Amino acid sequence: MIVLIGDNQYTVPKFTFGNICKLEELGMEFSKADKRIFSNLLPLVALTTNKNIKEAAELIENNPKQFNEVSKVLFTALGESDFFRQMAEQETQQE
Repeated sequence: MIVLIGDNQYTVPKFTFGNICKLEELGMEFSKADKRIFSNLLPLVALTTNKNIKEAAELIENNPKQFNEVSKVLFTALGESDFFRQMAEQETQQE
């Protein structure tokens, strides 16, 4: 899956266990993914673009017209990830 941010195309990484851990290190809160869209988008952009949080924020700020498309692509990719789906299913079963 490809996402366009500014004039650059980025390949959305596979959301493996290692990348899920990186997202958490970057500040993503999976339990609040549907409630904190802005703050959870930032780690996704950072991971996808291989930039730090500050640089990822600048990318988003400099390309506000692409915000909806970027968030849609990245959150869709995350939701379709085998690891994330299995993790979410397990949490649902435990409730």
